[in-house]
Amino acid sequence: MEYLGNKAVLNAHKTAFLCSRQVGSRAVLRCYDWATDICKEEGVVVSGFQSKIERDVLHFLLRGNKPIITPVRDKDLLRKVPIA
Repeated sequence: MEYLGNKAVLNAHKTAFLCSRQVGSRAVLRCYDWATDICKEEGVVVSGFQSKIERDVLHFLLRGNKPIITPVRDKDLLRKVPIA
């Protein structure tokens, strides 16, 4: 298996984030609040960051310096994620 970044994050507590492509506005706001709150906690967020909301959450996570694990298939996404 190939990987980029800090392999030690694989040993950290992980929280998965998955979101449908069709989401109501109340749920969107709750996702944004969750992303802001999770940045204050220990651990790593795991997601594919494929849907619009998942990509929005990625923005919050990167701004908060939250470690993430993602199966990177999207070269545009790879450019956005800082490799530690």
